[in-house]
Amino acid sequence: MNAYVLGIDYGTDSVRSILVDASTGAEIATSVFYYPRWKAGLYCDASKNQFRQHPLDYLEGLEYTVKSCLEQAGPEIAAQVRALSVDTTGSTPVAVNADGTPLSLLPGFEDNPNAMFFLWKDHTGVQEAMQINDHASKFPVNYLRYVGGIYSSGGFGRSCCGRFGKTTPYAPIPPPGWNTATGSRSCSREEKRCRNEAQRVQRRT
Repeated sequence: MNAYVLGIDYGTDSVRSILVDASTGAEIATSVFYYPRWKAGLYCDASKNQFRQHPLDYLEGLEYTVKSCLEQAGPEIAAQVRALSVDTTGSTPVAVNADGTPLSLLPGFEDNPNAMFFLWKDHTGVQEAMQINDHASKFPVNYLRYVGGIYSSGGFGRSCCGRFGKTTPYAPIPPPGWNTATGSRSCSREEKRCRNEAQRVQRRT
């Protein structure tokens, strides 16, 4: 009995699935699903650098492409699929409730752009990013050194700050006990103070 593997690739415009023979690498079937809501330009506004996607585009694409590959391969091969591999374009965060359900799948948020997935190229959080960068500059040790030195306007944490009731920027917390000057785990007094302040700011959010 052979073993087959399904590969699923989530991209910006579509999701692609491929079914291969694990022993030979031979391609058995492929399928592509273009996100209908994204294609229609829903929840996006290029003038604001706002690029969002609905979770249903992902779920419907997964169901369609996997079923299509299995149907093309036939029941005998479909019964021998042994693994599923998924890769994505990231990061693509989304706000969820306590159960982990995306807010856009819940009543009242179905068409709220801020409840959708935030794409890598969404840069609506310019003001929030500026606030975070300004906040970090007020300390002897700038905690942004742990995230590349500057906080950009891309991504969910900056773009959604204040949109769901949060008014204080999230402050990244340095690794515990890490002293960048010495490259050791002995924490300097300044870094301890920086870390305590970062934790205090995060608790307020």
